[in-house]
Amino acid sequence: MDCKLITTREVALLLNLSTRNTKALLIKGGLNPINVGKGKKKVDRWLESAVTALIQNLHTDAQPKPKRPARKRTPGLKASVVSMSIDDLYALTQRKNIQ
Repeated sequence: MDCKLITTREVALLLNLSTRNTKALLIKGGLNPINVGKGKKKVDRWLESAVTALIQNLHTDAQPKPKRPARKRTPGLKASVVSMSIDDLYALTQRKNIQ
């Protein structure tokens, strides 16, 4: 198992972002930095495999979702009230689902 560590600057170059935005993005994505070294060499480092997994997750989340097909509507009643007789109107209003 290869545990290669890369610096925040290398990740920033990979994502074409500033180092501040890159660090915020990585922390928001759930990655924690690994502090290695003392003095000038003390910079945050990240597991390369975790960074690539985060980039892939961001990429899949950014892809457009497939659209759901439109519902087929059932046609309504074709007859108008004006063309019905009084008996038809009375029978229509006496149904259980209307009252």
